[in-house]
Amino acid sequence: PGAAAAVAAASTPPPPRGHSPMAAGAATGPPPPPHAHGMTPSPTGMAAAAHAAAATTTEEGEASISAPGELMHEVHVVYNEHAARFEGLPESWASMNVQFGVSLEEVPKMAVDGYGSRVPAVLEMLKRELLQNGGTEVVGIFRLAPDKDECNAAKEAINAGQYDGASDVNVVATLIKIWFREMPRSLFDVLPDETILRVADLPVEQVAQAMAGQIPEPYESLCQWLMDLMSLIVMREEINKMGVKNMAICVSPNLFSVSSTNSMFVLTMSQKVAEFTTKLLASRLLTKWNYRAAM
Repeated sequence: PGAAAAVAAASTPPPPRGHSPMAAGAATGPPPPPHAHGMTPSPTGMAAAAHAAAATTTEEGEASISAPGELMHEVHVVYNEHAARFEGLPESWASMNVQFGVSLEEVPKMAVDGYGSRVPAVLEMLKRELLQNGGTEVVGIFRLAPDKDECNAAKEAINAGQYDGASDVNVVATLIKIWFREMPRSLFDVLPDETILRVADLPVEQVAQAMAGQIPEPYESLCQWLMDLMSLIVMREEINKMGVKNMAICVSPNLFSVSSTNSMFVLTMSQKVAEFTTKLLASRLLTKWNYRAAM
């Protein structure tokens, strides 16, 4: 019945804080919250709609209920992929713009050419800013720490849907690392330790074949996206001084979590993850970019 549907839809609560409304595995962009594309009845409008949805009788004598009317368009929410944020959100739904610490399955994503699954829109936004501001030619990019307060302010602005760019490209690079570090499930946690240890010791030429099918989607596409971004940096290593090993050492601590209390095991795995990342990056450089990195 139309009146009941209107009342039920209008009472839908906002989504949980820190999560986008996108269902995991959705094939299209993150949908806006309830009523983003429709009409949200006001209290007055709802009463009028319920009253207008009066029972009528068909020619066959069966009772029917008409559709609700006199709806008021009060909320119009759109998702801006370029800025990686929902726009037009009611204040009570502002938490939908939180981008950090949100699972890969739930963070708003966008289609990017060359990848089997959609990529977090916030990462694409930060990558675009990094490249547009000459980040590939900044000495020590991804290694140098920016001003802590400026970095925290930029992160908070992104989570509030109010980010308009950073004054320091090192802030942008650091935000990318922070995003990976705060993933509820780290990128390489989807892999068995044995796979990481084995691939870390392989020649670069054998890595692509050894890793085929090892990382499930959407983590595989995210891993490829990250390796491609790191490749763009490494291919300018003569200027930025960030070779494949330097990049791997700076980024890998954000890609794997170790729960063991054995300090020796933690140290060993940290070293192996860095070596594993080095091999993945060198392999991606070779197979996609035809660039043989100095090891």
